[in-house]
Amino acid sequence: MGDGRADEKLMAGRLYLLLLVFSLLIFSGCRESRDSSWVDDRAGLLQKDQVERINRYHAVLLDQLDVHFAVIILDKPTEDIDKTAVDEFGTLGKKTSAARGLLFLVDPGSQQVRIEVRYDLEHIFPDGFVGNIEELQMKPFFAQGTIGQGIEATGELLVQKLLDEEPMQTKHDQQYSDQQYYSGGAGAKVDTGAEPGRYDKKPTADPSIYSGAVTPEDALNLYKQVLKNRIKDPDLALYTPETRKFFSKWVVTDAQQVNELKSLQQHVPAEIRVQNDLAVIRYAVEDRTVPPYFLRYGENGWMLDFAVMSRVIQMNHRNQWRMKSTDHPYMFGFADLLFDENGFPILPSGK
Repeated sequence: MGDGRADEKLMAGRLYLLLLVFSLLIFSGCRESRDSSWVDDRAGLLQKDQVERINRYHAVLLDQLDVHFAVIILDKPTEDIDKTAVDEFGTLGKKTSAARGLLFLVDPGSQQVRIEVRYDLEHIFPDGFVGNIEELQMKPFFAQGTIGQGIEATGELLVQKLLDEEPMQTKHDQQYSDQQYYSGGAGAKVDTGAEPGRYDKKPTADPSIYSGAVTPEDALNLYKQVLKNRIKDPDLALYTPETRKFFSKWVVTDAQQVNELKSLQQHVPAEIRVQNDLAVIRYAVEDRTVPPYFLRYGENGWMLDFAVMSRVIQMNHRNQWRMKSTDHPYMFGFADLLFDENGFPILPSGK
């Protein structure tokens, strides 16, 4: 009997030890997963694919641009989002070579958002710039209830500003997506509650102004006017019917239009290729920051085909374009180019 009880105790001890080891392994795995995640969606507002995309993109930002960019979405309203941002920041930025941390703190309950900036990024993202980005970029997305898209789109503009300021400090690759204290520094907050109708896509007073382009270049110049005048009407005759449908479901912000107009004004098309009723406006292959524009001719003249562009062209973390798919009718415009394994355009040797 004594030996039986001893065996039972031994088995129980072994079972306890196995359970303990198993629990430690689970805890360790969860902790590692949390530490390697850039998104802490406590409110469960983001879709799984959005979280995965943000995680991949922000992982590349840390590896290639030396920026630790975290996103926290609170599940309970906070009375002081500034203090909460400082508390939540912790040692964010510690994984970088210096205090290069960014925190995107979203409080959906109180309709507030704050971007917290660490010391070594203050000169790139001062309070005024951050405040404008929040007001002009984030509020329109939040007003439409598209928080995930807003986070991704705002991240892209922040990265563009970083690349403008530090073009020589980034690692040159073609991927797609010791300071003790890291809290403190710059930052700004904004209330995301929008006035009713402020961000509605109202029709233009005279939509005929933006139609009748005789050449593809005329259409691009009309589009520059659309950007300059902050026109967000998705039903412009300047767009293909598919593009109008695409824009009707997409949030277009002032910040995006300002950024795109600036890019188009700073670059001149390298060539325009036309085949029947299709056209491709291309920029210098060496400058991949300006993507090609696709156009189609119809009853309204030349029209921009953003529907196909959005499907087949993708920008990486350094805002360089790549061809995500070659299954589209505009490939004639790239017959003289090669594309590497990631879809980035390259000139054939000797050219």
